[in-house]
Amino acid sequence: MRGISHLAIGITTGAAIAALSPAVPFSVTGLTVAAVSSLAPDLDHPESRISRRISFSHVYLKALICILAVGLAVYSYIHTHGEQQTLLLEISLVGVLIGAFMRETTARRFMLLFTALMLIAGGVYLGEHWLYLLGGFVGISPFTPHRSWTHTVWAVGFWLYLGDQTEKALHVPGLAWSAVAGYVSHLVADTLTKNGVKWLFPLWEGKFGFPLIRTGSKMGNFWEAMICVVYALLVFSLYR
Repeated sequence: MRGISHLAIGITTGAAIAALSPAVPFSVTGLTVAAVSSLAPDLDHPESRISRRISFSHVYLKALICILAVGLAVYSYIHTHGEQQTLLLEISLVGVLIGAFMRETTARRFMLLFTALMLIAGGVYLGEHWLYLLGGFVGISPFTPHRSWTHTVWAVGFWLYLGDQTEKALHVPGLAWSAVAGYVSHLVADTLTKNGVKWLFPLWEGKFGFPLIRTGSKMGNFWEAMICVVYALLVFSLYR
């Protein structure tokens, strides 16, 4: 499914959990956590909605590599001689080529890794266990195949644990359930697509799916919209 559909379903799921469970109060925080969690599985896709939102533009990374390479070339030309200068100039040339021709998806993966390192550093500095767990997830996911590890029951278990640790740290009741509900909503929604989901990967590579939606097609977009609307109406009825 498209990111916007996952987001709508995630928010609606957060509202549903709050309506059905006395342990999960209705709150903006809970809905936000459910929404973010509903997008989290797609961190394994550098072009996904959430990947674009939590990382810097790939242009910055490519520009930085080029600037550093040119700076190294200037330094080597002024301060070195002979074989050392030749080696540094060759390294500079390689750096410029990498910066100029690096694919956008590759650059975005490394920008997500940078974001992850910032989260981990923040977690270590603040002593917040949940922050560096989140950083580890953000850093590893972009380097895994799409719809593999992040789309499994094991990832759901990890996300529940992460949500539990975050709930304890921030003292927000029901946050863990909002998080795992949002995450599961993504996997269930993707199960309705033609590609399906490998829920038990890597123990079993079979796909679970009901091939109702082809993501990106006009009919697929129609079905996504219908599912979002009907689901929202059902959840809204819980509050009447």
